[in-house]
Amino acid sequence: MTVPMAAEAESPPLIEAQSIVKRFGGVVALDTVSLSVASGEAHAVVGENGAGKSTLGKIISGALSPDSGTIVIDGRDHAGMTPVEAHDLGIAMVYQELSLVPWMTVEENLFLGRETRRRLGVLDRRAMRRRALEAFDRLGIDLDPTAVVSRLSVAQCQLAEIARALLFEPRLVIMDEPSAVLGGANLERVLAIVRGLRDAGTGVIYVSHRLNEVFEIADRVTVLRDGHWIDTLNVSATSMRELVRLMVGRDIAPPAQRKIAEGRAHVLSARGVVVEHGAPPVDLDLYAGEVVGVAGMVGSGRSSLVRTIAGAISAASGTVTLDGRRVTIRKPADAIKHGICLIPEDRKSDGLLQPRSVAENISLASLDAVSRIGVVRSKLEQTLVLHQIKTVDIRPPNPAVRVDALSGGNQQKVVVGKWLARKPRVLILDEPTRGIDVGAKSEIHRTIRALAEDGVAVLMVSSELPEILSASDRILVMRDGAIVAELRPEEASEEIILAYAVGHAGEEPPAGAEEQPVGSTSVGGA
Repeated sequence: MTVPMAAEAESPPLIEAQSIVKRFGGVVALDTVSLSVASGEAHAVVGENGAGKSTLGKIISGALSPDSGTIVIDGRDHAGMTPVEAHDLGIAMVYQELSLVPWMTVEENLFLGRETRRRLGVLDRRAMRRRALEAFDRLGIDLDPTAVVSRLSVAQCQLAEIARALLFEPRLVIMDEPSAVLGGANLERVLAIVRGLRDAGTGVIYVSHRLNEVFEIADRVTVLRDGHWIDTLNVSATSMRELVRLMVGRDIAPPAQRKIAEGRAHVLSARGVVVEHGAPPVDLDLYAGEVVGVAGMVGSGRSSLVRTIAGAISAASGTVTLDGRRVTIRKPADAIKHGICLIPEDRKSDGLLQPRSVAENISLASLDAVSRIGVVRSKLEQTLVLHQIKTVDIRPPNPAVRVDALSGGNQQKVVVGKWLARKPRVLILDEPTRGIDVGAKSEIHRTIRALAEDGVAVLMVSSELPEILSASDRILVMRDGAIVAELRPEEASEEIILAYAVGHAGEEPPAGAEEQPVGSTSVGGA
């Protein structure tokens, strides 16, 4: 059944996605979702993280096949088309994750798989360079086509991705979070490109968490939530607040109030830390026994902030004091020495040695405690490892099992156990429950609360707003590299947090909280 549209484009559809269903295992990513785009229309798709926006774009571009439903282009059914077939039909996509080959040049990436050749199959490099320069000039992009991608900034890579998608002048371009890593002039350039495409008759599907951009460039907007189509609206007939309500769309139980001991110790203070280029300096205070949640959309600077404090990213400026004493943190080892430990967002790449055992992974961060004159003492290691296995309830409770044989939830417990063994003064968690089941998530929440009760200062980044609300004693909301709001759980809601995270586009702030000016980001509190 095709989901009815609340608003229709004035011209006939260029493309229609009808009743799309997509499952990944037992997870339904899209459930009978429909979308239509007309020539010369910029159609925004919005929703919380995990709403199904990227999956829908990949299906329309041929990167994924739907389990059911169809894609209609020019009145013909093209369900299950490949990316090559989509390209031949004039569909291009700018993916959220950068896909350029780092050791190749910009122009080689632009024409990868679509090279211009002379007779006998010889590459016509001169023609490709000329065409690349013409595209850059047309789009207003300042890039050197001979530059090696690995030497480009993230913003330059994103612009190159956009140029590659538009090089062959598609009829429909899908942009998945194209502005997540951009700001300032680069962001304005992308918005100008979208306006130019729309004015030239190209259809645009624009996925973004920045709702102010939707109101700047989109004609219509479709809201997805938990894989379902919620509504399609004319942008001129809706408001920022209405979109936020549609994105959240559920009753929110007030979070349980937690008692924080009076006169708790001031553990960590960060002053003047710049986490994103061009963003104002951030001030941050953490107290013993407190869980501080950090919310914000992709690209808001959440991970940059916590990775900077943990030494994984070098701060361009700013100071950090711990227990009233200034400390120098240039690398993770410096932070660990001072009792600041980070549980990273990507556990597989940054948190674990996949082929190694549970014991080896847990003891890795505590080799100084289980070694004597550089030799690991097996009894000391076993005592430490078994204690952490019991503390975080790793299953099976076998120190010898390889980490890559564990479930995602138990892998995350290994990472948590590894850093708990260090007895941290400050524990930083970046998406600690991403991709794990409800049971493991609950156990990790209990562990976090127990640590806070033991006097550890906890800083937690999460994309899940219910988790932020239920686990935090104080909530910081980030946008564009700045902390734009500080909230107590009892005065916060998903709607309020999301409204701050995406910006208000000139509307009044939601009731219950007071937005901090972007230029004044002090979030200290007693």
